Amino acid sequence: MIFIILTPESAMEILTATAVDLGEPGWDPMYGYGRIDAAAAVALVTLMELFKSESLYSRRMRRV
Repeated sequence: MIFIILTPESAMEILTATAVDLGEPGWDPMYGYGRIDAAAAVALVTLMELFKSESLYSRRMRRV
């Protein structure tokens, strides 16, 4: 199991970036940022963590 620590600000950014836009494009008073797409948010965080891990692994391998 992987535990990822996000700041409240980064969690909000991820949720708004992956939300399914409803109504007018962007934020609007009726739907806000749209419907939360939890699967997309988790996928984005997972990719970010994999990229971060891969980058660290690559740097370590270059030192060897």
